[in-house]
Amino acid sequence: MREGQAGLVNSATRDRLRFEWDTKVNNTLGLWLTRGGWNGYHHVVLEPINGAPDPLDVAAKAGRCGIVPPRETLFLECQSNCQF
Repeated sequence: MREGQAGLVNSATRDRLRFEWDTKVNNTLGLWLTRGGWNGYHHVVLEPINGAPDPLDVAAKAGRCGIVPPRETLFLECQSNCQF
């Protein structure tokens, strides 16, 4: 991703949720959907991630995962904006 921006809009209520993040740290947007398969709940999740696809060994072989060197720290900052 070139721009770390994503959002959701509820078409019935026009409620909005928008995220912004640094693509140098997390260059991929993960999408998780549950259509009643988890205790009958329906979810949608947008998540900035640094590796794809799951599982990690597949992402590593493709060169599509972040690496944190030993004894190093990686910080992620994600800003959100909700409009109701």
